[in-house]
Amino acid sequence: MLIKLWERRFDSEIRGIHVADINSDGLDEVILASHDSRIYAISHNKVLWSTEEQEFPGENVTVIKTSMGKPYRIVGSFHKELIYFDLEGKKLHKTSLSSWIVRLINIGPSKYGIDALLAVDLRGTIYCVDPEGNISWRLEKAFQENSLNRMLYGIAVDNELQRIFLADRHEIKVIDFDGTLRQTKSITREDIHGIAIVNIVQESHHKVKMLAVGTRGGVILLDLVTLKELARTDLGSKRETRVLLSCDINSDMNDEVFIGSWSEDQVIVLEYNEKEKKLKEIAKYNIEGNPLCILAGDFRGCFQKEIVIGTDGDRAYAVIWPKDVIELEASVSLHSICFGNTLGYGPQDILLRSNKETMTCYSFVPRVWSKLNNFNTLEGMLYAIIPSTAKIKTDKVVILDTKNRKVASASLDKKKISLCEIPFKAAYKGGISELTVEVDNKALLRSFILVPDTGKLTVLTRSLALAEEDIITIDDIKVDKKELEVKSRGLEIVKTLVKDNKLKLGVVRNTSDIARVEISVYSYNEQNKERQMMLKYNFMVVPLETLRAELQIDEMITTEDAITLHLRNNSGKEIPYNIISDGPLNIKASGELLPHSEKPVKLTISVKSDELQIEVNQVLDLTYGDYLRRTIKIPIRSRVLNVSAINERARRIYAATKDLRVVFETLSKDLNLSEEVLKKVVRL
Repeated sequence: MLIKLWERRFDSEIRGIHVADINSDGLDEVILASHDSRIYAISHNKVLWSTEEQEFPGENVTVIKTSMGKPYRIVGSFHKELIYFDLEGKKLHKTSLSSWIVRLINIGPSKYGIDALLAVDLRGTIYCVDPEGNISWRLEKAFQENSLNRMLYGIAVDNELQRIFLADRHEIKVIDFDGTLRQTKSITREDIHGIAIVNIVQESHHKVKMLAVGTRGGVILLDLVTLKELARTDLGSKRETRVLLSCDINSDMNDEVFIGSWSEDQVIVLEYNEKEKKLKEIAKYNIEGNPLCILAGDFRGCFQKEIVIGTDGDRAYAVIWPKDVIELEASVSLHSICFGNTLGYGPQDILLRSNKETMTCYSFVPRVWSKLNNFNTLEGMLYAIIPSTAKIKTDKVVILDTKNRKVASASLDKKKISLCEIPFKAAYKGGISELTVEVDNKALLRSFILVPDTGKLTVLTRSLALAEEDIITIDDIKVDKKELEVKSRGLEIVKTLVKDNKLKLGVVRNTSDIARVEISVYSYNEQNKERQMMLKYNFMVVPLETLRAELQIDEMITTEDAITLHLRNNSGKEIPYNIISDGPLNIKASGELLPHSEKPVKLTISVKSDELQIEVNQVLDLTYGDYLRRTIKIPIRSRVLNVSAINERARRIYAATKDLRVVFETLSKDLNLSEEVLKKVVRL
């Protein structure tokens, strides 16, 4: 069932909605733009703050973050203006565009190490705006003027390729992140109605990216790099189809494509058939009204996504894949539905506009979410929202600490529920604990608690935590002189080696979701060309970040100080890294991180300036990886005291006055620093 956790009514119409933890309390705040010309932040169903009233109504809102995922600014669109606020709602600055802003898209960290935005206005111009509100570039006539639907649905962004894809009636345009128009492709037969990027893992185990292009009567698949046409799927000329979303709904590591039909009030789900090299229909949902948006997420905690469909018929539909449909009253648009963790029981709260003035938070019940807090002690916490009469059971892989659980009872939406926090401890690594929520011995929900091992694989392993690139040691095969062949689905095997009679696999993870993976090991006889299976491994992969970085820098430093960059390698292999920052501060370093290690990297700095103090606003590029090369852009913002220049200035003052008191008084006034600080820097 789906219940209403909370709702809040406003005096004016709600427009854009976004969620982010802007006050570091561990819970998501709901950020919304309102037609009363304000931005609101909602926390625990209470208004945390609201901005001052602006000149025009609010339309879109988003939170931009640093490359480390820390919220940095809140950005709202008000008619032609982008207005930047700090995390407490204080207005900082604004940027004026040429026409009404219809859409904001976050494209990830810019060259400044903080998210950049794409803004699209009603004249069809697309802008790239940096974190300080400066327009980096613009492309006029990216869309035909007043072509609102294409502006809303005809944009796709690929961060890996650093490219933006636009659909403008009969043409696909590809723009690099620096604003360069890379290529175009004409699609002359039919108008384009929406695009989406589709990820497919082929039988060869390589990940392939395609661009799904919606037309009036079907979908065209293009190669994402070359834009070569790969396949067409005909859905009938009267369907008025529009591509709304692509995601892996059924956990097969391939994205499904969700199509909205404007003429038949339907949502159609297509999956890629590799043998036929085309998309084929696998599900269809009849709805009331034109589908405007689709949200997908694991809202029940059973490692399978549910979807929420919003329409212009004042309806929303929550779908438990593949058939169960729950209808809700809702008044949604493209940007008035999202999900997050507003109560602390997992990122599964569904937030939507139930009517134009009301924000409502829904939840599937039952739902569960588990978090392994310590990989060494195997201790974690299970969060659950269940019917008050329900019980949670696990197998022997995980023991629930029911004595120390916290349970809050509530009556919500005329339903009695329990909100539970239950500590647990796993018996061993590499397991999967089966979890059941049941009433009167009838299962309402079946799920798992994953307790992954790292690096080591045996036939008993059921879950394994892997970085983007990693090493797997197969522990139960002793390798002799036989030739071995290894096949995998879900992982790309980039290296095979034998060490201490054990097989080691260098792998690249093809998905950012928890996924089921299969590895088969064969012995191969070169003489008679026979292949025989030795062992097959089936397990769940839990994604890990390859590298975590945290920069330690004070608001004010001196040129004699070192900056510390804390690095953690979550991979089972050595990870090379290179650090460079070119600006007022010159920083260079390189090295290698040992498997599963932490390292504080001391970065010495040099300056290219004779100024006594320097306001630094630059970016540190941390590039890492072996099979995959990734770059994290980390912003550096600090006030730097140039010790050599300050001491040279002090010597000159002293030579003229022979009075230390005058030296410190003069420098204190010139630099706006206390004499106590200067005495730590000046040496005469």
